[in-house]
Amino acid sequence: PINYVGLTALITRQFRGRITRFFLNLHTIMIQISWHINGQLIGFYRRSRLT
Repeated sequence: PINYVGLTALITRQFRGRITRFFLNLHTIMIQISWHINGQLIGFYRRSRLT
């Protein structure tokens, strides 16, 4: 007989790890994008202040 409880626990653990990794990657990507946008805005603001 197959141990369904152990099997589902194993699957959910792997799945949860994948989801966590995906969201961590997404989080770092969002941070990088926001940093990039902030840098663009600050540079634009400084250029507009100079003229």
